[in-house]
Amino acid sequence: GWGQVLVLDHGDHYYTVYAGTKDAVVTVGDQVQPQQKIASTGFSEIHGTQGMYFEIRHFSEPYDPKSWLKGPPL
Repeated sequence: GWGQVLVLDHGDHYYTVYAGTKDAVVTVGDQVQPQQKIASTGFSEIHGTQGMYFEIRHFSEPYDPKSWLKGPPL
């Protein structure tokens, strides 16, 4: 139901998880640079729409990415 899933290892047991992707342009062992495209957005069978699921994990604990991402002040 999640479609193609990518997991990026950021070191120190931090990972980002991307589900519902398609056409991945990275493979196992690739070094990923900031702002590098890793995949296209796919179709989420779970939500029935175009989109992508994203989460941050430390060890196996998920964290809300809102507090990690830079954006305009709310």
